[in-house]
Amino acid sequence: MTNAIDFQIQLIRFINQLDLSLVARLDFLTHEEDLVVFTLPGGKIDKMFMDGTQEVRLPYQIAIKTKDNQKGSHTLWTINEALSEFNLDIPSRNESYRFLSIDLSKPFLEGVDEQGYYVYLLQLEAKLEIGGNI
Repeated sequence: MTNAIDFQIQLIRFINQLDLSLVARLDFLTHEEDLVVFTLPGGKIDKMFMDGTQEVRLPYQIAIKTKDNQKGSHTLWTINEALSEFNLDIPSRNESYRFLSIDLSKPFLEGVDEQGYYVYLLQLEAKLEIGGNI
């Protein structure tokens, strides 16, 4: 699904423009300090139109792993605040989708691993228009 991949890339670009202490990437957490975006299972088609256009909701998770508890919390709250902007737009680079909206959870502490890393998570659901005459 090209449009979902394009959205993930644009979401990471958006996050990396926030001047955070870590660079976000598309992947799962590694064994070291990390900031990642990845897809979650699921997604839903809300509407289908006669021209083939669909309004879809796609779930994602943003995760940070760090030994600095303050840094983990601050980083995800900064991302949450930026993604909560009223006029938020995360446009497609290849016109594969049209950004409609985003629903966010509040950042939360998932836990502390055996090496003393704090893992914070932020879940979101992107609403996009794909296909048809975008």
